[in-house]
Amino acid sequence: MAIELKTDSWHRYMLYRGDEPYMTYDPEDARRLAAEAGKKFTALAYADVWAKDSALVKRVRRFLRENFHWHARLAERGSDLEVTQTLMVMVRGGSVAVIPEEPMRSCGIGCTLKQADSSLRDVENYGETPYASVTDRYQAQLERIDAERPTWAETDALMDEINADFLQKTIGSSPLLDSFFRAAGWTEKYSDAGTARASLFEDVQPFEYDEASGILGGDADIQTAWLPITGGPPGTWVENPSGSGQLRLFDVNGNAAVDIDFDHDHGFGVPHSHNWDNGVRDNGNRVSLLPY
Repeated sequence: MAIELKTDSWHRYMLYRGDEPYMTYDPEDARRLAAEAGKKFTALAYADVWAKDSALVKRVRRFLRENFHWHARLAERGSDLEVTQTLMVMVRGGSVAVIPEEPMRSCGIGCTLKQADSSLRDVENYGETPYASVTDRYQAQLERIDAERPTWAETDALMDEINADFLQKTIGSSPLLDSFFRAAGWTEKYSDAGTARASLFEDVQPFEYDEASGILGGDADIQTAWLPITGGPPGTWVENPSGSGQLRLFDVNGNAAVDIDFDHDHGFGVPHSHNWDNGVRDNGNRVSLLPY
């Protein structure tokens, strides 16, 4: 026995058993298309929304109880959501057919026929049983995401703003960072931000070269890359004045402690470090400027 499921402005959707005759005077193709349209209508619905329609749930309970005796317990005691979910599963499986029919209307003499109001007002194309497969829905979501995401130009401008702000806040705070900024081209690219803060090396006095001894300052026996091994500013990073891309850290006694080389590689990558021990520099070590 057919029972009404739902009526909108365009159709009255009826519930039938899958093996029950419906549209008996219509050709087989029309019956098949109607069944497919009902499946699509049900697939687009949400069980939790239907569960809030007490009249709809009552009709579904009656349909299950009268046509599927093994669902009598569900029809009597099941929750509203369980009832609507079960119906949707049965429609997908084919044991229940949802058939769209023209809504029944009656009118007295002299009255004007009026379509039934949709339960969802002002919703475009509602009631026309549009169908969208899972693939179509997923593709539509991707297209919406692509349309809403920022363009590459907008992203690039945002990154420039972030980089310039970071450069302005940190330039001059670390010789390592300053060398990184120069190597990455940030100092030149974000010149306005790069000049906002003075470098720590502005107050560093250059070492004088002693031609007689061939050393800087004349107070060290061994020199490496134009920087002294001893007699340097204690606890300070000093940049190589020759432009070789090297930084040297002097310990609290003014002795060379660590070198960071940025412009050459002899097996340890760029940049790499050298540790000093009693005036002797090791062969090199891998190093990262990142904090991890």
